[in-house]
Amino acid sequence: ILEQIRDELHQGSILVDIASWKGDFDVTLRDVAERTQASVASLHPMADAELPSLRGQKILIMRVGSQSDRAIQFTRALFEQLEMAVREIQFDSHDRVMALLQGIPHGSGQSLCQTFAHLLQELGIGMHELAKIQSPHFRLCSQAFGRTMTQSPDLSAGIITAAMASPQPKSKAYEAGP
Repeated sequence: ILEQIRDELHQGSILVDIASWKGDFDVTLRDVAERTQASVASLHPMADAELPSLRGQKILIMRVGSQSDRAIQFTRALFEQLEMAVREIQFDSHDRVMALLQGIPHGSGQSLCQTFAHLLQELGIGMHELAKIQSPHFRLCSQAFGRTMTQSPDLSAGIITAAMASPQPKSKAYEAGP
């Protein structure tokens, strides 16, 4: 789509993308911003689709290119009017941060749910029996299990796949390994 509309954009245009992962088009979006001098912002809603309102939910906004001020002002005003919590982050680090915030929890959640279900079956007990003797920490973990188990498997699969494809962080701790 970006390639198709590139010729329509010019200085003074505002272009806003809304996507959970940027890796598929980040280079193209930066190129469009610089070549057309359009004001470009990138968005990622961190909202729970099951809630009845956007009020209080987060939306991440990112600057793309050197002319992004107008797009940022436009999107900030729009989402603040909807009473969303607007947070600005760096476009270049978005996918790595999402791998941390979404990829790891979804991946580990799926793994833990499968292991947990297997152990419950092996022990021949149910959650109602465990609830009678659970610790506070187990209660928190089981709430996370419950959320993972009730979400669409496609949601977790998409997040995990995108997280695995995102560039890895470049830090001393990461390079040192476990």
